[in-house]
Amino acid sequence: MSPDNQKKLEESFPGIFTKVSPPLTPFDQRGIECGDGWFDLVECLSQTLTQHKTFHPKENQFRVSQIKEKFGSLRFHLSGPCSEEVLGVLDFATNMSARICEQCGHPGNTRHDQSWVRTLCDSHAGQ
Repeated sequence: MSPDNQKKLEESFPGIFTKVSPPLTPFDQRGIECGDGWFDLVECLSQTLTQHKTFHPKENQFRVSQIKEKFGSLRFHLSGPCSEEVLGVLDFATNMSARICEQCGHPGNTRHDQSWVRTLCDSHAGQ
């Protein structure tokens, strides 16, 4: 994800996008590892997580440990205790990402290109 979009998320949701030093997680080390087409999905997911009844930012119950693309869908990992509802929301976002182009955010399909699986729209699949 672009540095500007990542910064927007970190500023909007400081309770879950907290980096620590020394870096302990992939998010601390490399930031968000997916395309900008999933920005809206990650933003919506972050909003849902911070409004969840089990989230207490002062207690740092959970925070982002990794956000990446894997096998054509979003993987959003949290460190700390998570309720079954939170895990369900994460699964829902993973399933949604398999229908959204990772590059532009338009409707997409999971595609197999050589040894890589990506979710892309028709325009980006040809690039």
